Amino acid sequence: MYTVETFLTAIKGKEEDVEKELLRIVPLSRTEKGNTIFIAHRSHEDP
Repeated sequence: MYTVETFLTAIKGKEEDVEKELLRIVPLSRTEKGNTIFIAHRSHEDP
């Protein structure tokens, strides 16, 4: 599973690359006001 650290590392890249990665990892919900990204993550410590 992806962790918060992985996401924080990803957002340091180019915006286009980050969007592609996010679309690959999580669903991206596009709204009239812009993009709302829902991120669900689970660390290796979760049961």
